[in-house]
Amino acid sequence: NLSALLISAIEQCHPEKKGIKTSTNLIDSYLVYSDFFYLKSVVYNLISNAIKYSPENETVKIEVSRQSKYTKIDIIDNGPGIPEDLKERIFEKFYRIKDDRAFTSKGTGLGLYLTKYFAQIIGCKIKVGSNSPKGSIFSLYIPKEGLE
Repeated sequence: NLSALLISAIEQCHPEKKGIKTSTNLIDSYLVYSDFFYLKSVVYNLISNAIKYSPENETVKIEVSRQSKYTKIDIIDNGPGIPEDLKERIFEKFYRIKDDRAFTSKGTGLGLYLTKYFAQIIGCKIKVGSNSPKGSIFSLYIPKEGLE
């Protein structure tokens, strides 16, 4: 149950501690076939990062949509965003963007590397885009047929 998994991940991230609001379009039950541990790790890290890099009193949106071959989750934040030329590098092992974020947030540079790795294990794809005028959109594509 993807809806329950997403709600659990949001609650575990404690967005209220930072004054972050969350908004979802979840219905009672979005069912997907996937490995629970890996999928939970992937969505938890993406939501956690969106909250971590969002300014106080902003909203992180989690939107789920069904496509013909996959279920898509968009995690949308209003943080500083990711420069276009670094959108692939952020998934490299130990890579961190070298700006104020590196000094104000904890991290090893392994989170997105492992997130992409776990997503690939379960046949999912992750894409990152821009949320105009600021922020990022991380899209997770879960195949409808389950594990590839």
